[in-house]
Amino acid sequence: MAVITGRALPTRDRIDEEVLRLETMRGALRDDRDRRGAESSISRLEELKTILSF
Repeated sequence: MAVITGRALPTRDRIDEEVLRLETMRGALRDDRDRRGAESSISRLEELKTILSF
C-alpha cells in the first residue's frame, strides 16, 4: 500500500486480490443474502479501482 498524508491507499494488486477472494467465496456461498453481500463488496472494489484510475 502507498501511504499519502498518513493514510494507507490500496494498490491495484491488493484490490484485485480481494476481488478474487470475494468471487471465490461468493461461488461457495449458499445463502442469497451472503452472496449479495459479496457481490456488493466486489462492486464497491471495482468502483474504487475506477475512482483511483487503476
